[in-house]
Amino acid sequence: MAGTLIAAAESVESAVAALRAGGLAVLPTDTVYGLCADAYHEAPVRKLLRVKKRPPEMPIALVASDFEVLLDAVPELRGRAAVRARALLPGPYTA
Repeated sequence: MAGTLIAAAESVESAVAALRAGGLAVLPTDTVYGLCADAYHEAPVRKLLRVKKRPPEMPIALVASDFEVLLDAVPELRGRAAVRARALLPGPYTA
């Protein structure tokens, strides 16, 4: 068990380092493994779209550490949508 925890910690550190450097990382969620990029910088997002062979107009998922981060990243969620989203999140939902 201890070896597994060390490996997981090293994996997290490697993923964070890759994202901070503008690279991509694989993130396990409750349902799938996702290919991730730093959503606050254009170059990594473009790289993500290129690797996934997706057009820029196709929406991509956003994983946020808490609801306030989500509202900052997606201001369209404010108002009535925020009330509904707060009732569902955190949880295994994609909106």
